[in-house]
Amino acid sequence: MLKKFIATSLLLGASSAFAGGLDLSEFSTASSVGSAGVANQTHNRDASTSALNLAAMTNLEGDHVTGGLSLMDLGIEFKDDGNSVPGGSNTSNAGGQFGVPFLGYVHSINEDVKFGLTLNSHFGLGLEYPTGWAGRYQIQEITLQSINLTPSLAFRINDEWSVGFGLVLDYATMDIELKVNTLGPGDGTLEVEDDDLAVGTVVSLMYEPSEDTRFGLTYRSKIEHDFEDTAKATGFIPSFSPDVDVEVNTPQQVMFGVRHQLNEDLAVLGAANWQEWSDFGKMPTDINGNRLGVDKELDDTWGAGIAFEYQLNPEWLLMCGYHYDSAMTDTATRTADLPTGNIHRYGIGTEYQYSDKMTIGFAFEHVDLGSPNINQTNGINGGNTLSGDYDNYINFYTVSINYKL
Repeated sequence: MLKKFIATSLLLGASSAFAGGLDLSEFSTASSVGSAGVANQTHNRDASTSALNLAAMTNLEGDHVTGGLSLMDLGIEFKDDGNSVPGGSNTSNAGGQFGVPFLGYVHSINEDVKFGLTLNSHFGLGLEYPTGWAGRYQIQEITLQSINLTPSLAFRINDEWSVGFGLVLDYATMDIELKVNTLGPGDGTLEVEDDDLAVGTVVSLMYEPSEDTRFGLTYRSKIEHDFEDTAKATGFIPSFSPDVDVEVNTPQQVMFGVRHQLNEDLAVLGAANWQEWSDFGKMPTDINGNRLGVDKELDDTWGAGIAFEYQLNPEWLLMCGYHYDSAMTDTATRTADLPTGNIHRYGIGTEYQYSDKMTIGFAFEHVDLGSPNINQTNGINGGNTLSGDYDNYINFYTVSINYKL
């Protein structure tokens, strides 16, 4: 029974970590954050194409370097409705501030073939709930970080079609801590910490039927991570240190975008996306060599958005965007790791043409992660219930620079 509890708790923590903050659709550039991610598939002005739509690299002349940094401000507030068992603090705040870097490079092998290299963080999460909060038996603290290195090639097939291929080298670290109700005078603590290197693939297409219109499409494969550790267990009688193996896979996803130039100054952009979270929620866990499985019953998600770009003058480009993503959980399946509902993203930004070679961008995005309910029972010794409401958000503050070599 204890093994089942450990497996369930750690698996729910790991899976939610990848699901919420998790798989970031924002990259740390002004065009991505300022459009709420809507411009990702049709953006073609700088080296961020080496991470967004690889095929769009064929629109660049010469060599480009793009660097960016986002300050991600994550806010998580839980209010207990009085039905949590055992009880804890009525209001709990988790979250914090994190830096999300981006670095992209595009080299023109010739007019029709481009090489790209990207270093960025594609997902991440850090939550630390206060001591004694009502959901401590589901999660106390979780940190998840990743860094991607993506080499890629893009080929222009003809005047209308381009294609890109990339290999994603994904290094991830995970640290999960949770409390256990031992029925004694104090809580037990379980902690699992490990890192892993895994590989995925990405394929992109770009279709440009005219100078005013282009379409972008990208497929990202799932990435299979395997975290192994001897759990650090304290406060248990008798003491034990189980070997834990958690398999965590990021979901495969498809992203589509369109951009149309309405007139000399104004362009409208659209986007749609799909992510296979339902398969992601079924992940096996080994405790001391015994295979256990937990189905988190996640739903596939879909999203859509719209954005606008306005060329104010030769130096200043303004942008704004809105994007919606459906929820992957409901009240019955939602957990305390990052309990999101339907997600609404609002972005605004600008790019300044500093010189013929340099562009500087600034952007802000507010991500409303919803105000979902939670009623989750998890644990042993009669079960531990967390019941209440959340109010969650992420704010991105971004600066980026592109330089043509």
